[in-house]
Amino acid sequence: MHPLVCSFARLLPAASYRTTAQRTLEHLYGASCVIPALEIGRRKLRKLYVKEGGELDGIRSSKRGDRSNKWVELALQLAQRREVTVSRVPASRLDALSDGRPHQGLVLAAAPLECVQLRHLGCWQNEGDSDSRYSAVITKRESLTIPFSSREGRRRHPIWLALDQIVDPQNLGGILRSAHFFDIDGVILTDRETAPFSPFVSKASAGALEVMDLYITPSLPKFLESSAENGWHIYGTDIHSDNTISLSEYSRAKHSGLEVPPLIHSPTILVLGSEGKGMRPVVSKACHDHLVIGDQVEDDEDAKGGGKYTVDSLNVSVAAGILMHTLVSA
Repeated sequence: MHPLVCSFARLLPAASYRTTAQRTLEHLYGASCVIPALEIGRRKLRKLYVKEGGELDGIRSSKRGDRSNKWVELALQLAQRREVTVSRVPASRLDALSDGRPHQGLVLAAAPLECVQLRHLGCWQNEGDSDSRYSAVITKRESLTIPFSSREGRRRHPIWLALDQIVDPQNLGGILRSAHFFDIDGVILTDRETAPFSPFVSKASAGALEVMDLYITPSLPKFLESSAENGWHIYGTDIHSDNTISLSEYSRAKHSGLEVPPLIHSPTILVLGSEGKGMRPVVSKACHDHLVIGDQVEDDEDAKGGGKYTVDSLNVSVAAGILMHTLVSA
């Protein structure tokens, strides 16, 4: 598998499990999106547009200073394997298809992504020192079995990310890019008030959108509550909650040699709220604890500086990266 492609990506299940998407074409642009989309094949692929001449601006091979069109060659090979029509067009045509955004000589026409709708996550079943599995429930009669391997160097429990109405496409893409990097096992999103899985999001995610396990739910509070009943620990990011855990205090205690309880002691879901309003109260109440970036202080209108820093004051994408790094390192 090509290094641009996530190593733990799994294909979506049968079409009967998928939600309905509008049958319109989208145009993915840039090697970081086009190559994974062709490699994984989660979308219905229509046509690959390649810049006449085949060179990709700004892309260099592993040999220093040696400009190469290896990404074009790889895209053409993958397109042939997927039986996708190839069309060589002028750069102006690619500019139009990508709405003037940097395309690096590659644009892929494809159907929108379709995601499985989940009700909740099932019980985690440990089957030995390294292998385990759990289910993702679709309906009362249908579920997915998801394997989990705690191979050497990897955490012992799965971690999911739940996104509560993330509407900014740049932030959504950044969060998915970090989630891919930190080997997050799955992402659940609200089916409304969430940025569409657009080519812009795919580009902002550096292609992570094309390879990660993404799911939607009609009710995030019910999803969290039912998953918690099956043994999943839910961490929120609500600074106004009474049940907060300071990451800075945890880190200081851990590195000073003090015994501290691990943050990850069971299958875990990390919940992030929207950029403007943060977590909705009904979602916040479904969490066991809330992680706070920075030192905790009393909530005081006169307090200035040195306070709680979480999703409310940090960019949600930045906060997501900090939180995921702490969890996977715990």
